[in-house]
Amino acid sequence: MDFTGQHILITGASGGIGRACALEFARRGGTVAIHYHENADAARSTLMALDNTGHTTIAADLSDPAGVDTLIEHVVEVFGRIDVLINHASVFEPHPPTQVNYADWCAAWTRTLATNLTGTANVAYRTAQHMLGIGGGRIINISADAAFKGQADAPAYAVSKAGLNALGQSLALAYGPHNIYVYTIAAGTIAPEAPMPIGKSTPRSARPDAAADIARTAAFLASPGAEMLTGAIIDANRAAYLRS
Repeated sequence: MDFTGQHILITGASGGIGRACALEFARRGGTVAIHYHENADAARSTLMALDNTGHTTIAADLSDPAGVDTLIEHVVEVFGRIDVLINHASVFEPHPPTQVNYADWCAAWTRTLATNLTGTANVAYRTAQHMLGIGGGRIINISADAAFKGQADAPAYAVSKAGLNALGQSLALAYGPHNIYVYTIAAGTIAPEAPMPIGKSTPRSARPDAAADIARTAAFLASPGAEMLTGAIIDANRAAYLRS
């Protein structure tokens, strides 16, 4: 898998799966645009860790449609084109239904869906409009197994990821005839980058190298030969959650 000459935009690339994808695509010759929201130091750390040169960082609030517009325009201005989009940025805001009040419940839903679903959909749409003009491209959305099994302490997060799955399938149908292929990776739990607080434990299925595994899956989907998988939702969780 060689991405030499290709330009990759990765949202939420300052940490986790986004950072792992940046490392993977850069290692394989791609030029990467590292999107972040507020953590400039983490984005800079990702940038400094990448192989080769020519990469860039850009801040944008994906919950703001104008911010999405500026993000895509800036990356196209710097790179000239976007060949691959990794839609990773998301927020996780606990709001246990049995514990939060109505105001906090509404606020959590608004903030979560604004970034995880509407913002992600806007990034995909704006990028695809650009890809239509260059003959095609790849869009890979990073979902989560919570879309299938729920999330008791953050139901809005689970709903946002279920919506992201449907978004990927819908865009695959719409853009397939135009050589734009859309995939979704339903990621399992990723081991935290920092030690868990006392009294908390990392799920048994999580491994320190899980993010790198998912990044390699994304690289495969972005490569020639994966076109038949467009519209697919790929479970990447080391059999921690199985569905048929």
